[in-house]
Amino acid sequence: MFLRTLCPAWDLGFKKKGLADGLKRYGIIGALVAAVGFLAFYVGLSLFDRQPSIEKVLIEGVVNYIGVAIIEELYVRGLLLNLIEKMLVKSKNSTLIAVVLSSVIFGAGHIFGVLNQPLLVIVSKVVWTIGMGMFFGGK
Repeated sequence: MFLRTLCPAWDLGFKKKGLADGLKRYGIIGALVAAVGFLAFYVGLSLFDRQPSIEKVLIEGVVNYIGVAIIEELYVRGLLLNLIEKMLVKSKNSTLIAVVLSSVIFGAGHIFGVLNQPLLVIVSKVVWTIGMGMFFGGK
């Protein structure tokens, strides 16, 4: 409803016609993305149990860092950036605004991982992730 209100001319593609074709084309990859996201979340919650091992460190590296990065890219660059750009379609600099705004949201989302750190570490992490968001969003 939110998108229908802000972007009434934007075709969201939620129709009965073509649904089966869409599921055939994107259903498997959508299920895989959901599974990787769930697995990364599950492993991230119960990773070390205060007993790190080589296997657990490798799982963290593969699942958490690579898996989560792919999910972040799909949501932030694949979804959020495009939604913001579509909502600002009448704006002269809609792409630039969408890249900056999605990058700030991306950076702010990384605050939680460094909350108990000194202020300089928190600010550095946020600035770094905003910069990376702008780099990756700049296409």
